[in-house]
Formats: sequence, C-alpha cells, structure tokens
Amino acid sequence: MKNLNLHGARIVLRERHFLDVIDLAVRFIAVHGRIYARLSLVILLPSMIATWLIGAGTTWVWGWLAAFLLSLAVSAPFTVLASRLVFADQVRLRDVLVAAVRCLPRLVVARAIQAVAVTVGMFFFFITAAWVQAALLFVPEVILLEQGKVFASMFRASRIAHAQVGNAVLAVLLMAAFAIAGPFFADITGRVLLEDLFEIRPPAALTISGGGALSLIGFWASVPLLTTIRFLFYIDLRTRTEGWDIQTRFATLAARSYPQDDGVSV
Repeated sequence: MKNLNLHGARIVLRERHFLDVIDLAVRFIAVHGRIYARLSLVILLPSMIATWLIGAGTTWVWGWLAAFLLSLAVSAPFTVLASRLVFADQVRLRDVLVAAVRCLPRLVVARAIQAVAVTVGMFFFFITAAWVQAALLFVPEVILLEQGKVFASMFRASRIAHAQVGNAVLAVLLMAAFAIAGPFFADITGRVLLEDLFEIRPPAALTISGGGALSLIGFWASVPLLTTIRFLFYIDLRTRTEGWDIQTRFATLAARSYPQDDGVSV
C-alpha cells in the first residue's frame, strides 16, 4: 500500500471486547464521515435505487433478497476503505474501488459458498447456522486484505475466528440484529418526520407494505457500519490469535521511517 504511515494509525491497536469494537466503529466512521459519505453516494445510492425498483416492480420478497445479495458485494469497498484509513495519510476513492473490484470475482464465489453453507446449517438448527457464519465471518477481510484464494481464505477465516468462537458467534448475532433493526428504525423515524415535521402523508408502514424507500435507507445505511465493525473485530482477533503486539511493532517500524510524525488516534 502506498503512503502507508504505520505510526499514524487512526486507532489504538489493542485487544477489545466486542462492544468496545462497536463503539470504536461508530467513532471511526464519525471521524472519517466525509469520505464514507462520498463512497456511500457512489456505491450505496445506486444500490438502493436498484433494489427499490425491483421491490416496487415485483414483490418486496424479491426486493429484499436482491438487497441482501447485493450488499454482500458492495460492502467490499468499505472494507478496503476502513483498512486504508487505519494507516494511510491520504486515501483516494479510485484506489479503494479498484482494489475492491480486482477481488470481486473471488469474493462473490466465496460469499456464494458461504451462503449455501449457512443455509444448509439452518436445516439442522439455528445455532448451527450461526456457528457456520461465525467461522466464515472474516472471509471478505482475508480475500480483500490478505489477497487469499477462495478456499484458502475460507480456511484462513475459520482459523482466525476459532480461538474466539464465542465472541464470533456473538458478533454474528448482534450484527444480524442491527441489520434487521435498521430498516424498521428508518421506517418508523422517517414516517414520524414526514408526518409531524413536514406534514407530508407518509407511506404505509413496513409491517404493512413489506418494504419501501424508508426501510431501504435504513438497510443500506447499516452496511458501512456493519462492515467497519467486522473489519475492526478482524483486527482485534488477529491481535489475539496470532500474538500480534501490533502497536509496538508498528511504532518500531514507524520510528525508523517516520521519526517526526506524531500520528492520530481515535
């Protein structure tokens, strides 16, 4: 990676509880809100429009299925963005998009296999599906950031998650809860604002219509947050499972290359 300033890490790299990771992800996005917003306009706005057209033109079962499948791919640039914002002084969206697109074929294949594995797990028991998803949680990070091949990345991801499988399952459950709550929260909040603040007749509730623009906003808005949470959790587990003393090693390397850079932390 060009312009890599190891001493200028935007986060303090240490072991964290998963709830701390969530808090860090929120603050990380807030600090880098401008570039996250730009990437969202490029990636998420067209995705939302496409899935709205599918849902409104057919049924919302197909609309939500399309949204879910598309989110598995369009979250990739946010993973690359988060990884570069941790260490790079300057990040260009073009470089982020190019890096994500290069890995997209492998990522799509791996995600498809992952979806099949989780679906098969659901036929046995819910916790089985959650365990499978937890074992493969970091497949995107391994493919995008470690440049792994499909099956090698799946085995690599399972090894990372294995040492903290309880936290990984907890992460899967909480992230699923956030993904489900996002559309409902946006639908309720949006309808209240339209009716009470702007005095505009709101659309039918999500529970009645099955979907709509407001709920899709909530779904797609959760993608950058959930992706950043997963990336930071990946960093945390690599610290634990591989014995990384990341901050010490990075500071040592940085002292050699960037002796006068004080860095920025979140």
